[in-house]
Amino acid sequence: MNDKAFTDAPYTGYQVYFEKLMAYGFFPSFFSTNASSDPYWQDHQKIENGRPFFKKYIPIIKTIAAAGWEPVTGASANNASVRIERFGKPGNLFFTVRNNGSQEVKCLITLDATELKIAGKISAKELVGGKPVKIENNKMYVTIPSQRTQVIQIIQ
Repeated sequence: MNDKAFTDAPYTGYQVYFEKLMAYGFFPSFFSTNASSDPYWQDHQKIENGRPFFKKYIPIIKTIAAAGWEPVTGASANNASVRIERFGKPGNLFFTVRNNGSQEVKCLITLDATELKIAGKISAKELVGGKPVKIENNKMYVTIPSQRTQVIQIIQ
């Protein structure tokens, strides 16, 4: 936790760390390299630096983790640098979409309606930014910055 990305404003290390973990529905943990020196939770300044990131990401991670990870995504992306994970079942369905590439991508994500058991008109919302996602004929169009994760909720 002594990395300047965590100790110097705007504390971008938190965003990178939280979003990498969020892509897989994992909760963050903060320990020193030997798990005993420099305890994160005893340093008020580190806690305050990280507080906005905890408030932003933990509720989303909690929501998708509670929905449950599913091994079959039922979704595919048209870009090799994009990874998709699925959480939940119809009626409580989420996808994490991570761009592991070095550049922003405009991506088409195709949902397998049969696999996902979705029918009729659906809508989608990106939870990190709170914005609607364009979806037509079970295809979502998203723009994902490099090394970022989006969480998309499918609404039936």
